[in-house]
Amino acid sequence: MSPIPYSRQLISEDDIRSVCDVLRSDRLTQGARVELFEEAFAAYAGAKYAVAFANGTAALHALYAATGIKSGDEVIVPVMTFAATANAAIMCGARPVFVDVGPAHGLLEPDAVAQAITPRTKAVVPVHYAGHPADLDALEDICNRHELVLIEDACHALGSLYKGKRVGSQNRCAFSLHPVKPITSAEGGMVTTNSRETADRLKRLRHHGIDRSESLQRRFGAWFYRIRELGFNYRLSELHAALGLSQLKRADEFKQRRRKLVGRYVEAFKDIHDIRPVTEPPWGESTYHLFVVLVEPRSRTRSKRWLFDELSKREIQCQVHYIPLHYHPYYQRLLGVRPKDFPNAEKFYSRALSLPLYAGLTEAEQDRVIAAIRELWGEG
Repeated sequence: MSPIPYSRQLISEDDIRSVCDVLRSDRLTQGARVELFEEAFAAYAGAKYAVAFANGTAALHALYAATGIKSGDEVIVPVMTFAATANAAIMCGARPVFVDVGPAHGLLEPDAVAQAITPRTKAVVPVHYAGHPADLDALEDICNRHELVLIEDACHALGSLYKGKRVGSQNRCAFSLHPVKPITSAEGGMVTTNSRETADRLKRLRHHGIDRSESLQRRFGAWFYRIRELGFNYRLSELHAALGLSQLKRADEFKQRRRKLVGRYVEAFKDIHDIRPVTEPPWGESTYHLFVVLVEPRSRTRSKRWLFDELSKREIQCQVHYIPLHYHPYYQRLLGVRPKDFPNAEKFYSRALSLPLYAGLTEAEQDRVIAAIRELWGEG
């Protein structure tokens, strides 16, 4: 039997043709497809503007910088996230401040955010973990009371809804287009915003801080540009944009397929009391970038680690999302954090296991995963 990965892309012949069309064209970068992708992405997310980047980390970094995060600022992030959420703040010279997550969904805990605010706090960055929207109303209320910026790390959440509205439609949001995400451009990222000023600055930052405005070129010549500030080479190529634009047409199809598979998992595990699926919170509809279960250990040997290893022997590849940031030596040295500082995240991590979930997963493959877990956990 073929191995079952925890996630993978689903590429169609239309996707392949779209990329090949670019290869046959005159422009491989800085062409029209990036703009078309941005326009389509903004329309899908319900935002006024979208700006494409080389990857999700670049999107986060540029968004933090465009927001004005700088040296001496503090940025509140959940301790249960991938490194990029915190590293983008460090790349701006700011200090990430870790806070604990809620025990049910692994989402940023509003009460913990309120307690972590200091005079140097500039922004709060919830992560829509696994595609599940964070409690945005509660976080917005905190940000408004303390005059802070709310930035959504929506790298898991393209297509998710918060109280009926698309994630990406209300605040400044960063998305990832990595192959395991809801849609892919191979590598890529996107920022959505409703601010023209923010969108214009994001476009400068992704291209070395260069200003090529029509007014400048009318005055000095069509070749002319000015570097307004330090920027980066964070551009998305035409190849990547063509793939992303093609994939975006199937974003809702992919989402519904993932949700159908999640429903099958939840039904299959409802009588296994020590395997608890992490499902969407009551205020959101999740695109289910990940399907996470919390595995309660049965003994010192029969634990999440044992289940992970046994599934691997059966060529069923699972994953764990995430190792809490305060466990990593880099952040321990930089921030003085230590194990046991964030009990909810630590308990969540000790039990969390991401099972295979992707749009191309067949029901037969999913049944193989379910049967293996029920056999191994004594419920077969």
